[in-house]
Amino acid sequence: MSMVEEFRGYIRRTKSKAADQGVTRLLLDAEGIRLSVAGAHAGYGPAADCRQAMIAEARIEDEFLPPRNGQAANLTVLYKI
Repeated sequence: MSMVEEFRGYIRRTKSKAADQGVTRLLLDAEGIRLSVAGAHAGYGPAADCRQAMIAEARIEDEFLPPRNGQAANLTVLYKI
């Protein structure tokens, strides 16, 4: 399985768990996803693969948020559940 598919699977599972808990919006960022998937000491996986997965899992109603100060490479998406 490619890293993109691993990241996509994590995003899908996270969204599904959120829906089960009644959450209507879910904020995810690339750094958090990479840490959750690859672990603290696994090199995190390629950042570009994570961002690609986040974009692929986004729908028209989801919102891409501007980067926070000093985090231009980090992607943050507010997913509608």
